[in-house]
Amino acid sequence: MALLSRAGATHGPTRWRWVSIAAVVFGAGIWTTHFVAMLAYHSVLPISYDLALTGLSIVVAVAFAGAGFSLLFLPRWRIVGGAVVGLGISAMHYTGMAALRGPFILAWDSSYVVASIVLGAALAALAVYLNRSLRGLSGAVAAATALTLAIVTMHFTAMTAATLVMAPVVDSGAAILDPSSLAIAIAAVGILIITLGLTGAQLDTHLTLLREREADRLRQHISELEATQAHLAATLAEAEAANAAKSAFLAAMSHELRTPLNAIIGFSDFMLMAQAQLSPGRRDEYVQEIRNSGNHLLSLINDILDLSRLDAGKEELKEEQVAPRSLLEEAARMVRVQASNDGLDLTLDVSEALPDVLVDPRRIKQVVLNLLSNAIKFTPAGGEITISAAMSHDSLVIAVKDTGIGMAKEDIPKALERFSQLDRRLARKYEGTGLGLALSRKLMDLHGGTLDIESAPRAGTTVTLTLPASRMIAQETALVA
Repeated sequence: MALLSRAGATHGPTRWRWVSIAAVVFGAGIWTTHFVAMLAYHSVLPISYDLALTGLSIVVAVAFAGAGFSLLFLPRWRIVGGAVVGLGISAMHYTGMAALRGPFILAWDSSYVVASIVLGAALAALAVYLNRSLRGLSGAVAAATALTLAIVTMHFTAMTAATLVMAPVVDSGAAILDPSSLAIAIAAVGILIITLGLTGAQLDTHLTLLREREADRLRQHISELEATQAHLAATLAEAEAANAAKSAFLAAMSHELRTPLNAIIGFSDFMLMAQAQLSPGRRDEYVQEIRNSGNHLLSLINDILDLSRLDAGKEELKEEQVAPRSLLEEAARMVRVQASNDGLDLTLDVSEALPDVLVDPRRIKQVVLNLLSNAIKFTPAGGEITISAAMSHDSLVIAVKDTGIGMAKEDIPKALERFSQLDRRLARKYEGTGLGLALSRKLMDLHGGTLDIESAPRAGTTVTLTLPASRMIAQETALVA
């Protein structure tokens, strides 16, 4: 069965080589079974065997097995193939019986002869049917059982059909095998079967290993191809995202740069054309607008350059030991007048007992000023802005909280994007660059910290900055310094 399974897994000449090996093993096996049984048969009459017919019987067995096995691979002829194998068992048996020599003649009961042939063919055909109908181990066991019954039932029914009748000894002149020689022949055939079986098993194991190695190589190749494809897809997605970001950047830049430049050029042209008609107050007003637009343009360019340096990894921190309260007080002083002019109450809630931190004070102050600028811009008159700082799990947490218009939770990621403004109508004097939060988050990342936003519509916004414990300077160290 194993050899036939191997034949079924191959094609062309390789398949027929496996079929031939299976036919030799099976034919020799049933030949050996028959003649071992004949050696076990004890008769009062001396028995020997015709050498030619004995040899022919094994050829018959192998030939019928080969023919039957070949038919097994043709779907419509499988049952017929099983029947041919069964007929081969009968043909081998009766050829082997014809090889008997001694002072007797064989008399046959025709009904038993027919019955033995029919039983052998039917049970062998049943073995093929069971092997195909029942898959797996159960099918193999059922088929093997039916085939064994075909051999045994055919043999003993045929033996029942035979009767030895005494007769004078007639010398036919043919070569004769005595039982001991037959036993040697049977042993030789048995060795052949074992050798072929072991060789087939070894080949099967070798081919299985080769197939598994090839399958492993194929799986590895497929895995590498999939990884390459995934990498290419990711690279393509990154390239498309970079291209989209570049397009968005250029579109936003053209708008953001054009706005203050148009103001500068427009007011300058008007002053040049109508300077004689301008009153001192109107002239000062236009100069102030030009100055404000210039400052806005400078701020935009500075932010873009800062982000470019951060993206390129070329920004280096100039770290100093500073007290958090003094740094936050300075930032609050820089926007207090603007907050007061807009009708906002700015409160500082920072303890003096906080440990010093090792940071780039200009960059941290830039982050806080960005947050305060946003808070002032988006908080209506009468609102409150609070700057607080406290220790939490060995980290310093700075929070800028306002009572402004707030934003929806799903809009927070958009607010952190570059050139993103959720509501331009609320800008006080000039539209913001849309770079403040993106730049602030980059600067916090550079310090090993985080920037988080909590907000809700009409409920205000709280932006939290966290500096890690590694930025804290212990009081003992500070005192020694």
